[in-house]
Amino acid sequence: MEELVERLKQKEEAALRELMAIYSNECYRLAYLLLKDRYEADDVIQDLFITAYTKIHSLQDAQKLKSWLISITMNLCRKRQNRWSFRHIFLKSKAEDEVQWAASEDVETVVLSVEANEELASHILALDYRYREVISLYYFAEYSIKEISSLLQANENTVKSHLARGRKLLKERLEGMRDEQ
Repeated sequence: MEELVERLKQKEEAALRELMAIYSNECYRLAYLLLKDRYEADDVIQDLFITAYTKIHSLQDAQKLKSWLISITMNLCRKRQNRWSFRHIFLKSKAEDEVQWAASEDVETVVLSVEANEELASHILALDYRYREVISLYYFAEYSIKEISSLLQANENTVKSHLARGRKLLKERLEGMRDEQ
């Protein structure tokens, strides 16, 4: 990672492409889970890499590159979450969204992954932002409680309580779905 960071500091375009190849999927998943919108997540990822490229000199420790990118992603998501957008006036068709998304991926892989994860994802997306945030960081980005606490600049006990509450809400939602079937 140190070599990649040095290349980024030298403004090497190939290093930016490499950075994007390594971290774009993980950061995109996090942004999507936090924002509940693929288009907004796409915008966040574009902003993420522009920000990372222009502010790479502020990264002091190359070993913390992933955490730094996740932190930028979360901050960009928070900004978008708090701002009013003209897009919120219009309702989008989920089917249209899925077709456009699937067109850019291997269709079979997308269909299988959507079918396997759709129910869980919909329940996660229905949670309050604070619970989605810690669940996404813990389970999808695979950060520890201590790392999440540092990223969110929150007390570890607060992170634990949000994680426990989020799990409980998720469990209740999933059990409710089973009871209805």
